[in-house]
Amino acid sequence: LVKCGAFDSLERNRARLLASLEEVLRWGAARAEERSAQQIGLFGPAAGGDAPPPLATSPAWSAEEELRAEREAIGFFITGHPLDRYAQDLRKFTNATTGTLRARGAEQPAGDGERNGRPDARPRVRLGGVIHTLKLRNSKRGDRYATFVLEDKEGTVEVIAWPEAYRRHEAIIQSGAPVVVAGALDVSDDRCQVIADEVAPLAAARAEAIRQVHVRVPLPALGRDGLETLRTILAAHPGPCDAFLHLERGGDDHETIVALPSSLRVAATDQMVNAVERVLGAGVTSFR
Repeated sequence: LVKCGAFDSLERNRARLLASLEEVLRWGAARAEERSAQQIGLFGPAAGGDAPPPLATSPAWSAEEELRAEREAIGFFITGHPLDRYAQDLRKFTNATTGTLRARGAEQPAGDGERNGRPDARPRVRLGGVIHTLKLRNSKRGDRYATFVLEDKEGTVEVIAWPEAYRRHEAIIQSGAPVVVAGALDVSDDRCQVIADEVAPLAAARAEAIRQVHVRVPLPALGRDGLETLRTILAAHPGPCDAFLHLERGGDDHETIVALPSSLRVAATDQMVNAVERVLGAGVTSFR
């Protein structure tokens, strides 16, 4: 329940609740035992030990960590989807979704790959998603290959990475990060599969295309200390992208855009975004 956000109205930091769970359960069991033994007096609780324990100190999970925990707990995402922040990027880097694969298979354009040394007429697709239900198998020759389910916001598709592709992309396939899969589409009446030959981190594809990072900053709420924390975060993630702060003043719709100096150029990575949004809140970062 903690992992899927059932207690968010009581404490938004799910990591803090989970770290406190064992101590809170012990406290609750002790109180129940006291009541059962009639150790609570008529006019109030027995002296000592009845105040609930303070919650543990724990850094908040990133949005990706929260979504991963939701999936682990109940089998699907609740508060969002790992691809939400990549919506614009997916339109640039892909030519299909799980919802359009059968239509693309029906088109059957001439492929540009090879299959068993011959031209491969199967259509080529590139689609983004998150990997789950990963299974490793051995071919008849004893070579390791992988099958997995790729999920986007429209559905799922089975993907096969034969030994050569799996060897080249094993670390990425095992990482759990959102990916772009490129390969041949194999469609029949009862099956729709992608035979992968390339698997790349979606974040890396995005980072190569991004030139600017924009951060919305709520000035009255953040304060001077918060601005210094933000500067420290940006300085800790150097990279090729120009950074811009959109300074928002409370009570009106105006903002001041500040271009940061070249010494604070940043890398458009998930780590940078997560660090910024832990301080300023989800959705304050955008790219151009």
